[in-house]
Amino acid sequence: MAVCHGLQDWAFAHPHQYALLYGTTVPGYQAPQDTITPAARIPLLLLGIACDAWRTGELTQPVDEPWSNEVAANAATPAEATGFLDVPPSLLMRAVSAYTQLFGAISMELFGHLRGAFGDDTVFFDHSTTLLAGLVGCHTD
Repeated sequence: MAVCHGLQDWAFAHPHQYALLYGTTVPGYQAPQDTITPAARIPLLLLGIACDAWRTGELTQPVDEPWSNEVAANAATPAEATGFLDVPPSLLMRAVSAYTQLFGAISMELFGHLRGAFGDDTVFFDHSTTLLAGLVGCHTD
């Protein structure tokens, strides 16, 4: 939860930098290699937290539910890219889904797409991050 709120705080303090790293790409633009590592820091941190929680038995829900062969094979890509080869494919898929939704929630608010949708965007963000943590199986206390 702290990482989620830290990312949101940073995004609102540095909206142009956030947009450069995580915003809409320009057609035909290829990001310089030296920007890939900084852009991957937060997703890797969040994946690492989920994987560490799984390794220490701290997840609140099982991650071994059945997946289609196609989904399991698809999870091999982030497993190989991150080195989390010992982690169940379902956890990787849940964690990737959660962090992409986190970036979506931040982007929607940051770029004004939620303006007027809620009485308090903070309540919405807190609720969203709690749901995302639950998707992965992490405690939110």
